[in-house]
Amino acid sequence: MIGPRVGLRVGPKAGPAAGPGADEIGSSGTDPMAGVSRDSTSGKYVPATAGQWTTTLSVAGIGSGNPSATWLMNEGAGPTLADSVGAFPLTAAGTVSYGNAESGWTRLFVGTSDGVAGSWSSTDAALPDLASGDVLLLVYGNITATPGGTRSLSELGVTVPSQVRGTITPRVQGRCGGNTALGGVSMTAAVRPYILKFDRTNTLCKVYTDQEIVTPAFDATSAGKRVVVGGLVNVPMANRYGYGAMFTGAAARLSDANVRSLLQTLSWTIPW
Repeated sequence: MIGPRVGLRVGPKAGPAAGPGADEIGSSGTDPMAGVSRDSTSGKYVPATAGQWTTTLSVAGIGSGNPSATWLMNEGAGPTLADSVGAFPLTAAGTVSYGNAESGWTRLFVGTSDGVAGSWSSTDAALPDLASGDVLLLVYGNITATPGGTRSLSELGVTVPSQVRGTITPRVQGRCGGNTALGGVSMTAAVRPYILKFDRTNTLCKVYTDQEIVTPAFDATSAGKRVVVGGLVNVPMANRYGYGAMFTGAAARLSDANVRSLLQTLSWTIPW
């Protein structure tokens, strides 16, 4: 942990926070995340406004800036996933579903099917071009079954895009242009955060989950303005999506420590 959260995690908090279901940041005194939207069953935070993101990043000790887009993904019907903080709604293509119940969560999720074309995407002219820009895409997703092949969960770019993919193993696969790297643990049957970072400024491409970091070698050939939830380059897997956010420019250049702090602040347990 870095930044303001460090102080909140030491001293008197050490005892109570260790118990099952304990709230690390709100069991005594003022809750620094008060006012930030939180799923009432899972306990995971889902910041819904620019102000809520400002609070979240402040608690996480991250000063690089708010996301450029946030998708709550709790629509009961399509074809659009609204952007609650910016101007990048995602439009559906192919076979997708809405209003899906998710075990352990109160909020509803949207979904895709294994091996069946389906996605939500934007090619807005105001998106960063991966040929010169930096993008970090966060999605909460549940891969509900082992993929029938190499499938897509999220994508950035048009020309040789970067992706979060799943394999028949089943493992998470990070793709950066033409390069890939495979994770080491099964990722199915649980809602997880999936982060795809394409950081051209620092020539880094990484996939983060609540289980591991997967690091394909950076490939500078990725280019174009497109953000995708689901699959366009590869068909998607059986997946339910419950939340998403996109960071661009300096706000996308988060270090591993920043990403850990952000996910922990959103109430995910991070072992790495």
